[in-house]
Amino acid sequence: YLTGHYTPVADEVTATGLTVEGTLPPELTGRLIRNGHNPKPGITPTHWFKGSGMVHGIRLRDGRAEWYRNRWVHTPALDGAPYMTEHGPDLTASTAGTHVIEHGGRLLALCEANLPFELT
Repeated sequence: YLTGHYTPVADEVTATGLTVEGTLPPELTGRLIRNGHNPKPGITPTHWFKGSGMVHGIRLRDGRAEWYRNRWVHTPALDGAPYMTEHGPDLTASTAGTHVIEHGGRLLALCEANLPFELT
């Protein structure tokens, strides 16, 4: 689960002025944002879903691909916080790598077992 097409992305990237092969309809405007589990370099999680969340986004406008960005979701788990404490689960120590939703004007990264994290 960490090789081939599933090899983790090692870097956060920002790219602008992207080249488009063919054409994009000018009416196709907005952001496409996806989230997935992506372990940091040097970390081999015990399960596919234990890699920290990484959000990928692309912005389309006026027939152009304006930008692409990817970022890890900066939760306590990304910095090594344990999921379990002596008091039970730490709901902030999330991978936040399952979903991205917009709610109340905010963009949130989610994992079913933990609290959401706002993306900026």
